Amino acid sequence: MLTAGLVVLGASLASPAWTCVDVEPNRCTFLSEYFAQQLAQSGEVQVTTAAQMAALLGMERQRQLMACDANSSSSCLAELAGALGADGIITANVAKVGDGFAATVRVVRSNGTPIAGYTGRAANDGELLDFLSRSAADLREKMEPPPPPVSLRSRAWIPAVGGAVLVIVGASCVTTAGTYATRLQSGDPTLMSQADVDALASSGSLMRGLGIGLLAAGGVALAVAGAMALFGGPVSAAAVVTPGGGGVSLSVRWP
Repeated sequence: MLTAGLVVLGASLASPAWTCVDVEPNRCTFLSEYFAQQLAQSGEVQVTTAAQMAALLGMERQRQLMACDANSSSSCLAELAGALGADGIITANVAKVGDGFAATVRVVRSNGTPIAGYTGRAANDGELLDFLSRSAADLREKMEPPPPPVSLRSRAWIPAVGGAVLVIVGASCVTTAGTYATRLQSGDPTLMSQADVDALASSGSLMRGLGIGLLAAGGVALAVAGAMALFGGPVSAAAVVTPGGGGVSLSVRWP
């Protein structure tokens, strides 16, 4: 049976000597090293084994700290994790039960808070190694760090380009509206009837409103791009344009 918490640990664990009952010391050491090797396969997780701890800690300090296990006080675990720079501690118990084994592997934070637990029974050495491999694989998936977040600064060009396009198109619309107004004011001879005049006036009003709206939206997009480039934080903005040019509503929310 495998059970595990959902909290993601950091990528550094310490594994003191495992507690083994009716299991030869050499075999107990091998099981501990095997689990650490399986856990560190991806290269994203670092495991300090009991043998490595012996090299890093002085003999007296080693004897004091190596006694920490899942039932130890939080101060003992915190001291061990602090001495090794680890994010968590692996504790394990393996017992000979008849012709098979019973094994429990736990991962706890330095303050003693349980994070993940794996319990299983094995009929032989092969099944025991398989249990440790599956437990390590499950724990490894939970510990591998997520991909780094993408900085908003690196995407500031997107609203900048969009804003520039909107400003250019908006300016073109306003210019066209001005041309229409000039034709109306100068009495363009190509306007043969009142219907032509009304159609041109309507088109000019529409182009002017559309142009103003696009200019406003482009300005908002450029402002968002500037904020993303300067602060890298989320900025949301919205522009609501009345097609006829009656009004423009802008809404900007800063981080």
